[in-house]
Amino acid sequence: MFKTSVKRNFIAKHSLKGDFGKESKPHKHNYSVEWICVVEKLDDNDFGVDIALMEKILQGVSKKISNVFLNDMDFFKDKQTSIENMAIFFFNNLKNSLISQNYQFNRIKQMEIKIFENKNTYSSYIIDL
Repeated sequence: MFKTSVKRNFIAKHSLKGDFGKESKPHKHNYSVEWICVVEKLDDNDFGVDIALMEKILQGVSKKISNVFLNDMDFFKDKQTSIENMAIFFFNNLKNSLISQNYQFNRIKQMEIKIFENKNTYSSYIIDL
């Protein structure tokens, strides 16, 4: 198995729904997102997954969520703006972007999205494909 990973930083504002003290008031974080793809074997170019393609796609998806108030996004209307739900948002968008780029998505056996709220705190969404 081979893992290929790219990482990107972004800033977003949000407020948690419910009684979470200061986290219930609008505030911003300097987040990082890490996208990890696992494949069983290398492709014809001896790559796990093309890093340049992953970086391009991650940049595009990050722009959708950067410098916005997450609570105003349709995806979060009925969800908590947690890092767990942000990981699902990234997974859905990254998967759809790979498919729309005509990438051989069936080569990927597992994807993991890590959302870091700071350098010591993250949540991860892992899905076997």
